[in-house]
Amino acid sequence: MALASFAGLANYDLVGAREDLSDVVSEILLGDKSLLARIGIGGEATNVKHEWLERSLNAINVTDSGSGIDASTTTLTVSSGHGNRVRIGTLLRDTAQGKTEVVQVTAISTDTLTVVRGYGSTSGQTHAASATFRIMGRPKQSGEDVSADHSTVRTRRSNYCQIFEDAVIIAGDTEATTRAGVPSEVALQGADRLIELMRELDNSIIMGVVNETAPSDTVYRSMSGLIEWLTLSNGNSNSTAESLSEDVLNTMFKQSFDDGGNPNLLVCNQSQMKVISTFNSDKVRIAPGVNMAGTYVTHFMTSLGQELEIILDRWVPDDTVLMVDTTRLLAVPMAGRGFGMKVIAPTGDAEKRQILGDYTLECRNPLEAHAIHTNLNIPS
Repeated sequence: MALASFAGLANYDLVGAREDLSDVVSEILLGDKSLLARIGIGGEATNVKHEWLERSLNAINVTDSGSGIDASTTTLTVSSGHGNRVRIGTLLRDTAQGKTEVVQVTAISTDTLTVVRGYGSTSGQTHAASATFRIMGRPKQSGEDVSADHSTVRTRRSNYCQIFEDAVIIAGDTEATTRAGVPSEVALQGADRLIELMRELDNSIIMGVVNETAPSDTVYRSMSGLIEWLTLSNGNSNSTAESLSEDVLNTMFKQSFDDGGNPNLLVCNQSQMKVISTFNSDKVRIAPGVNMAGTYVTHFMTSLGQELEIILDRWVPDDTVLMVDTTRLLAVPMAGRGFGMKVIAPTGDAEKRQILGDYTLECRNPLEAHAIHTNLNIPS
């Protein structure tokens, strides 16, 4: 049988039919700003170089700087400046596993301590080079005069504000044209550029690197991000090439905890989240009747009892996890220069807008309150 034909006016013969175009505009914005949303924006910077002060308590450890001591040596040499952490009568104990001996300081010569071995009920033991001794207490003698001053000096830290800017320039006739699902092209493009700039701010908070040269006519201002802050020397930073595990996370937390920190958030991207989601997966059981498989971890309980929230941020490098205390992090705008869109005077037949914000990252106690592990193995 032959195909039918139609001799009348069919739909396909029409001229001027309106397009059937939905008023919903679908977009994939990649506008994730997970860490930024978690730490928030607050305060204000009153100069392009934002500064803050940090105070800290005196240290509770001293470190052996020699080749270790045997069970009877009465001289303990500690790292430079550590002698000032103790006084006559101070009780010290090696923090290494299996060490129970307590020694008492009886004389101090800069960083050389004279000690009595096997204090109280304890017995002399050998102690390794670079051993860490905890200051258990600094007992005073009855009637003894006041001790030397141990006031601490506040530390000044700073970060530069970075300008985040983009523009929208829409021809007059383009803005005047009726569009499906878009009342104003200027407003739509401006909103999208703002999302992109917020994404850029989140990226800079994680990956930002400050210019070592002070800002000038030829040097742009840029902020120091979390990775740069947390990999400072003497911080809780690990770059060992290894796979992420529960032990690795527990070690990271303990590093910060021992320094007085208490992180509450773990940040990683999809590569390391894939590893975390396998923790204890062999013990997960799917309830009868549930048509779902797979595991996803939202919290991690450390061996010290601290619960860490886990968030996925696509801008963290594949080989890196960040363990942070969100109460000590803040995205800070310059006064009056938070993100906003302003009208720019036209120079032709076009609508012009500038979207601009000026922000920095305030990272307090970067060496103690947080931890970072880079160079982790990336799963296939």
